[in-house]
Amino acid sequence: MGNLHTRPQRLDADFLPVGLRRCSNSGAQVIQNELENQQQEWDDEDEISLLDLALTVAENLKLLLFGPLCAGLLALAISFTQPNIYSAKATILPPSGDQLSAGGLLAGALGGLGGAAGDLVGLKDPGQRYIAYLNSDALRDTIIQKYELHKRYNTKTLYATRSRLVGSTAISLDKQSGLITIRIDDYDPTFAAKLANGIVTELRFFVGKLDLQEAQNRRLFLEDQVKEVSSRTSQDPFSQQQVIGGLIRQLDMVKVDEGRPGPTFTQVDFATPPEIKSKPRRALIAILTTLATGFLLLIFVFVRQALRNAEADPEAKFKIAKINSLFKSFWIWRKWRFR
Repeated sequence: MGNLHTRPQRLDADFLPVGLRRCSNSGAQVIQNELENQQQEWDDEDEISLLDLALTVAENLKLLLFGPLCAGLLALAISFTQPNIYSAKATILPPSGDQLSAGGLLAGALGGLGGAAGDLVGLKDPGQRYIAYLNSDALRDTIIQKYELHKRYNTKTLYATRSRLVGSTAISLDKQSGLITIRIDDYDPTFAAKLANGIVTELRFFVGKLDLQEAQNRRLFLEDQVKEVSSRTSQDPFSQQQVIGGLIRQLDMVKVDEGRPGPTFTQVDFATPPEIKSKPRRALIAILTTLATGFLLLIFVFVRQALRNAEADPEAKFKIAKINSLFKSFWIWRKWRFR
């Protein structure tokens, strides 16, 4: 009897692990099936969402086609009511950095004195310096007065006239070649060319006045230095005479420089009346308006359809009502706050 009971125990011991393995495999299969079903549901939802989007587009196809088309045609029609604008260009080449006046070259000959004189000369990059001249109010006011731009622009204040002139002018510097381009936009191509060339002419006079004033300032500075050094009694006479002699030589050179025009720029291209308008770009306006309107209408129909779908969902409907209530409360508070 003992032998009969020992064998079933061995059979039971062998049977239990197999059963557990079968249960484990069965559970894994169930989980795998659930994951596959969930993935299939997600795929079905994606397909339904894409179909819903396609259906929304199909239902609003007329609006999405004719809406942008009408907006583009309207923008094109409005652009034809705007006058043509013509752009005239003049190009100048500023003097290079080594084309300095004689007084400017001698300004650094006496150490500290030369440094002060060099500050008066204000040596900088010629291109940037001429850009600053062209953007100065002093030059703009001269041009406004000469060409009576306040009448042409129909402005009542000098500030408004300057703003119109700035809006009609574009100045650019090519750093590689050093060329400065002056572009004038105007409804009249002849006046655009006339004003561009006139700015170059006035710039030449403007720079000439600045060069003359600069030379006069250097002369006055050196004359004061000669008087100051001559009045010193504690200085060695030999050194004093050397300093005075150097200052006098500089002063003579500055006087020569004061009596002759300094280095000026070269006008490379003269502005001519343009034959083709530069603005408005009517085709581009129509195309951009059509694309922008189509994009906005597409967003509109999707949002409208989403709101319609939300009305059928009680939870979403409750959220929409709550959002409307919050917005309404905000506007009531804002109205009361700023009353």
